[in-house]
Amino acid sequence: MALLAGDLAEARIVSLTITRTESPTFEGTVFGDVGPYEKLVGTAIGEVDPKDPANAPIVDLALAPRNARGMVEYSTPVYILRPVHPERGNHRILYDVNNRGRFIALGQFNDAPENNDPTKAIDAGNGYLMRMGYTIMLSGWDVSAPRGEGRLAMTVPVARNADGTPLVGLSLEEFVIDRADVLVQSLSYPAAERGQREASLTVRAHYEDAPMPVPANGWEFLDDQRVRLLPAGTPFRPGSLYELTYSAKDSVV
Repeated sequence: MALLAGDLAEARIVSLTITRTESPTFEGTVFGDVGPYEKLVGTAIGEVDPKDPANAPIVDLALAPRNARGMVEYSTPVYILRPVHPERGNHRILYDVNNRGRFIALGQFNDAPENNDPTKAIDAGNGYLMRMGYTIMLSGWDVSAPRGEGRLAMTVPVARNADGTPLVGLSLEEFVIDRADVLVQSLSYPAAERGQREASLTVRAHYEDAPMPVPANGWEFLDDQRVRLLPAGTPFRPGSLYELTYSAKDSVV
């Protein structure tokens, strides 16, 4: 199912395509007078006008590819839980501002277990939001949210130089290790080069501490988007703050 929006000013959603429908969901659980719920999953396509002064703060927007209308496109997954019988709902949307792509509302309001694709009866928790008749909606907004495991992440274009070559610049990556078994750390942007000519890794226990350099022979790029400590199999130090500065490419808008 594709829904096309009319002409709107500035940024706009131009289409919403529903690719999966489960009616009812939650194994047919009936939530009081509201009744059962259904699930709709799809993708929204939006566009932004790079010539609109209001969009000037969007970094590198002028270097993004444009569609036939001269707009910069983006896409985001959309996830909706709503009453099967809309007239029984409260006609209000609760928008779940997900954290790193993970669903939050059902856990906080319904005491539900963590699940990025709630489907079974247990996934509704105590059913509070459903008994109140809310339509629950989520969409991806975090470009850097990890992919996979049902997380929601927005997809935006990669900025390019006028000749089509990648933008290359220094990137600062901060990451905190909270487990003792972490051997590899993923990076937000791929490395433009896997050598250490412009790269450095530091570690400290507290933010106010002076960063301590990790020797060049104590770490390496495993590939263009992952680093590890050496010798191979050395875990990152749990509870510590690492900072990696490196030459990166393919920055997103």
